[in-house]
Amino acid sequence: MSTQDAAARFVPAGIGPTGWAPVVALSVFLTVLGGLAYLHPGMFGAEAEPAITKAGPATLLLGLVPFAVALLFWFRSDMRFDARYPDFAAGKVPGQRTAMILFLVSEAFFFFGFFWAFIRFGVNPEFAGASTWPPLGIAPEDPWGMPLFATIILVVSGVFAAAGHNMFLLGRRSDAAVLLGIAVAYGAIFLGLQVREFLNATFAYTDGSYASLFFLAVGFHGVHVFIGATLLLIAMLRLFGASYQPRHHFGLEASIWYWHFVDAVWLLLFLVFYWWPVVDGSIERTLGL
Repeated sequence: MSTQDAAARFVPAGIGPTGWAPVVALSVFLTVLGGLAYLHPGMFGAEAEPAITKAGPATLLLGLVPFAVALLFWFRSDMRFDARYPDFAAGKVPGQRTAMILFLVSEAFFFFGFFWAFIRFGVNPEFAGASTWPPLGIAPEDPWGMPLFATIILVVSGVFAAAGHNMFLLGRRSDAAVLLGIAVAYGAIFLGLQVREFLNATFAYTDGSYASLFFLAVGFHGVHVFIGATLLLIAMLRLFGASYQPRHHFGLEASIWYWHFVDAVWLLLFLVFYWWPVVDGSIERTLGL
């Protein structure tokens, strides 16, 4: 048995099931519950509706706050353990990579549902109760304006993230941290552009299937950008310590994988949700129907 295999089989004393996993699961459930309360305050009864309506988006904090706290302490505990037992941390990397790949596949199917519904309604708008797609009264955003600029910003941020990983592999940790910081900054600019677009939109998410799918798909992508930028920021901060080593730095790799996934999804969103509905003035003509 090689030294690396022995390290992979060695399980330090004190490791076992974490108590943070059920806390995270419960907080996700509460977040979904809070989202339902915000979107449909009447479903919890007439007596609770006024209080829920007054709280507004704050209902989401019911689950988001414990979710953030649980992840913070869970990740901190895991990072300290890996720093204390580097050989054991190196042995976990193959399994972590497999888990991350499966997670990204599940995320891809999550967005696939939005793309499928949008394209289905675009080909047969009568299924969405409309005669055209976009429906009459809906003015889509010009794809060659802010959406194109946002696309360039996000793609450039992915280039900086990849360059940061290369710098780390070359042993230039400070340069890697700077490049990751630039990627995070570009991600923040992208989010700002998305918020501006939502605030200035000429339609609301209640204006039919087109608007609902648009805000859900683009909005959930924005949530993923926020998560990805947070992961990159944490990876950047960890570069200043001894957490990442050449043999085990999967936290850095995973955050960059996630960021590239976010980039890829946005490129598809740009093509389907921004460019497709306005090209040639007809979504059916684009398909040759």
